[in-house]
Amino acid sequence: MCLKHSSRGQVPACLFQHRKKPDLVAQPAGTQALDGLRAFAVLAVYKQVAIRLGAACPAFVIILPVALTTYFLWPRSRYFGNTAPLLVGVLFVVLAIATPHTGGAGFLLAAIPFLFIFVSGVLADLLETSYRPVILACIVALLITYMARTLLALAQVSQG
Repeated sequence: MCLKHSSRGQVPACLFQHRKKPDLVAQPAGTQALDGLRAFAVLAVYKQVAIRLGAACPAFVIILPVALTTYFLWPRSRYFGNTAPLLVGVLFVVLAIATPHTGGAGFLLAAIPFLFIFVSGVLADLLETSYRPVILACIVALLITYMARTLLALAQVSQG
């Protein structure tokens, strides 16, 4: 019978026979790469990535599109100091989209600091223009709003 133990205290191998092999072992090598490519065709994956980036920093919902628009429309902001963090951040976001079920959250976590650096570089470029007072007012308003939202969320945690 399967439940008999050996005299050495070892667990019999028949107890593990009911377990399936992981899908990574069962799939042929070429289909694993195709699973990552299929994620790029699913709209829900993009929505989930946007939701997770917005949850990490709600200010991204407002300021990232502004920074991207400025970057692509204004040649002055397209230098290595802004381009390098943007490329690394985009690479991590693409990797997060390619692996939505496994390591996507880790890639998004890695992308956030690079996106912050990109946004701050573009905003620094905007602060050097004649529109400095308007840009500075928008940045201060965004920071105050984010700070107030964070304090309200902390107050709700202590009550909850």
